[in-house]
Formats: sequence, structure tokens, C-alpha cells
Amino acid sequence: CVIKRQMQGANRSKVGHLVRICNAADAVLWRKIRRNTNCKQPRHKMAKIVFSPVTAADDAALRRLMAQNVMEGGISVSFRREPSYFAACAVQGAAVESRKGCDTAGNIVILGSRFHRPAYVNGRLCDTGYLADLRVNKAHRSGLLLYRGYKILAERMAAEPLAADITMILQDNTAALSTIAANRPGIPRYTPLGRVHTPVIPLLLPRRALFSDGLTVSPA
Repeated sequence: CVIKRQMQGANRSKVGHLVRICNAADAVLWRKIRRNTNCKQPRHKMAKIVFSPVTAADDAALRRLMAQNVMEGGISVSFRREPSYFAACAVQGAAVESRKGCDTAGNIVILGSRFHRPAYVNGRLCDTGYLADLRVNKAHRSGLLLYRGYKILAERMAAEPLAADITMILQDNTAALSTIAANRPGIPRYTPLGRVHTPVIPLLLPRRALFSDGLTVSPA
């Protein structure tokens, strides 16, 4: 407890009484904290993750990580990069810088990308950044790993500043809204800019097959 004691007259004795009560409460709280810390707690060994730029040799592992991570919410969305992760990146920006985090076995457990794309900012055409493809393996979803990844991202953003860096987050993606968009210490600050409505085509209902001379439809 912290109480300012800069008071005069009879109120000083009342404040002194409150201070004594708070000191006693702090002493009890401190004893409880000490007892809790003396209890044996299971120790979890922190996995060693090494961050580095992605390479062409990572293509299959990146596509697998993208496919295995599904964004939950009102709808479940899985953004695939088949048949090539790097070829699909051209849709999101003219240039891309992707970073991966690998465990001791060489498995990619976290991925993040910053795409460069032109956009109008305050009426001027500028080079902006689009932060996307953030994927974390379920077995490694800890706040510390996410913090380390965003620390590297912040360093890259400071080294190559753009007019703005933008992220699209699904409205029902509570995991992202409560972590990267919660403006926690050590994570770049997010400012809500608005809502984007995306039309979709429902494919749940059976459709009549398309027939045309000389036309063949098959899975990619």
C-alpha cells in the first residue's frame, strides 16, 4: 500500500492509522507470497528457438505450417499456399520478407511475413507494409515466443521504416485480438482503422455439374 502523508492537523493521525493497517496487510501478503514461492513447482524447460530468414528449401515446411494452422471463430479459415508458398506471396505484395523460428530439430514452429505494397496514405501513394502469415505451432504457443518474434519484427520495421504497417485480423479471432492487437509491452502498437467486409461464395450446397465440349475440370 502507498499513502501520501502530506497532510496537516487532525487528519494526520487518521492517515497514520491507515498506514499502520496497510503495513500490516502488506506483511500478511508478503508472508503468503513467500509460502507460495517456497512450494515446489514443476519446471518446464524452455524450447530453444532460432530465428532466421526463410529460404526456398523451406517451401514444403511453410506450406505444411500454413495448412495446419486454422483461424477459429464464427468461421474457420485456413489460408493455404499450394502448390508454392513463395509463388503465392506475389499476390500479397511486390516484395516480401519472411522470418521463421526453428526448434533444435529444425522444425519451423513460428512464421511471420512483411509484404511491401503500394497504398494511399492521406491522399499520397506510399510504400506500405502488410504484416501477415503469422503462424505458430500449437505446441509452442507461448507469450514469450510471440514476444521474441515481434521483437525481431520491430527491429526490421525500425531498420526499414515505411509509411504504415497494416494487419488484417478476423473479427472473431480472439486469440490474435487478445495478444498481438492488445498493445502489450514489447509488441508494436496497433491502432484500429476500420472494418473490411469480404464477400464469399457458399459452396456447401450441391451444385449442378458443368458440362461443355472441350472443357475438363479437375482438382489442381
